[in-house]
Amino acid sequence: RYKYYTKEPTCTTAGEYYTYCRNCPASQGRSTEPATGHFWVVWKRVFATCTTPGYTEFVCDDCGADGGTTTTPAKGHSFGAWFTTTQATCTEEGMQKRECTTCGVTESRGIPKTEHAWNEGTIVLAPTTEQEGVKEWVCTACGMVRTRPIPKLTSGGTTAAPAASPTAAPA
Repeated sequence: RYKYYTKEPTCTTAGEYYTYCRNCPASQGRSTEPATGHFWVVWKRVFATCTTPGYTEFVCDDCGADGGTTTTPAKGHSFGAWFTTTQATCTEEGMQKRECTTCGVTESRGIPKTEHAWNEGTIVLAPTTEQEGVKEWVCTACGMVRTRPIPKLTSGGTTAAPAASPTAAPA
C-alpha cells in the first residue's frame, strides 16, 4: 500500500490521504490521520539560585508554538556553621560569620562581651576605728581596677585588717 497525502497532518490539524495499491492503480479510498500533537522541548532554562526563582520555557519542536513556562522557587541560602573571627573579651564584643555553601554570601553576628576575670583582691588601705579601708580588684584580662570600701572597725576592735574580706568582689 502506498499513501498519497492531500493534506499533511500538523500538530493541531488532521491530515487527509488516499491509499493506493503498489502493484496496480486501484485506490482503496480517502482516509484521515489525526493531528500529531505538539512535541514540547525546552526552549530556555534558568536555574533557581538562593535568592531568585528559576524557570523553564517550552516550545513545540515541530511548529514553534509557545508551550508556556514552569517556575521553580528560589532555594534559600544553605548556611554552614558559625565560626568565630574575633573572640569576645571583657572590653570588646566578638564577631562570628557563616557562609552559604551554594553562593558564598556571608552573614555576621556579634558575640557579647565576656565578664571580667577579677583576681582575689588586695587590701590597699586597712580599715581602722576612725576610717574605712579600701580593697582593690584587678581584671586579669584587661587590667581594669575596681575598688570597694571596707567598713570602719568597731570600737574595742583591733587595728589589723580582718582575716575574712568584708566586701564582695565587684560585679
